[in-house]
Amino acid sequence: MKVVADMSALLSLQFSSLLEKCIENFDLIIGNRIKKELEKISVQKDELGKSANEILKFVEQNKIAIVETEMGFEKGEYEHWNY
Repeated sequence: MKVVADMSALLSLQFSSLLEKCIENFDLIIGNRIKKELEKISVQKDELGKSANEILKFVEQNKIAIVETEMGFEKGEYEHWNY
């Protein structure tokens, strides 16, 4: 089964040590924008940066697939529905 994950889901799964189990059971997919965000976060010298680095390792190993997205969103979901 294919599962599209956002940043929050990836970090939550990594923090709870469940990301690897999800990778074993599902085909995880992220957008190229999520990968770029992970790369920005990964330079931080804290738990968040460490988690981002671990997630990026899975991406480099092709355990998490990246899809190129054509749509560029200027607003997030909250702004879309509330403005």
